[in-house]
Amino acid sequence: MRESKDIPFKGGDLSAHKIIWLENITKSFLNIELRRKIVALKEIDLSIEEGEFVCIIGPSGCGKTTLLNLLAGFESPTFGRIFFKGEEIKGPGPGRAMIFQIPTLYPKHRVWS
Repeated sequence: MRESKDIPFKGGDLSAHKIIWLENITKSFLNIELRRKIVALKEIDLSIEEGEFVCIIGPSGCGKTTLLNLLAGFESPTFGRIFFKGEEIKGPGPGRAMIFQIPTLYPKHRVWS
């Protein structure tokens, strides 16, 4: 646990040191085949401060990639807001990047090709 002297903030505003801040994030999709709504993420609150190292782990289908797509700005939340360095994420931006697991540009080529 941090001691209060280690937290540099003015007037109790810790949000000034949050790099990423998710506020009540819910993301749902309409599954046309099943004719129902699929809730991928429900009421997620998260804050990541400067210098923190965070891992997102879980089983297949739990919403990890959906969360990363929201953080990258590729998708918008159904409900809630996401902030990066104090600015609400409304789409992709120069301060954020995502590296995909599967390279799809030239899948048959290798580095030496």
